[in-house]
Amino acid sequence: MLRSVDTIRIFTRDLGRARRFYGDMLALETERAEPSFAIFVLDGVRILVEQVASDDAEGQGLVGRFLGV
Repeated sequence: MLRSVDTIRIFTRDLGRARRFYGDMLALETERAEPSFAIFVLDGVRILVEQVASDDAEGQGLVGRFLGV
């Protein structure tokens, strides 16, 4: 039985835009920021936003997909 969620992983083509959305628009706390990813925190749950390389066909297929938790 699932009792909690620790991390949600979201893939993006534009990490800068995603950082502005989650950090500025939604005002989520930034736990960590690196060139290829950023981690935000919402009520104890981490939201990992990861940049997908333009030559990563598999990763590109994950961008924009429905995310349900």
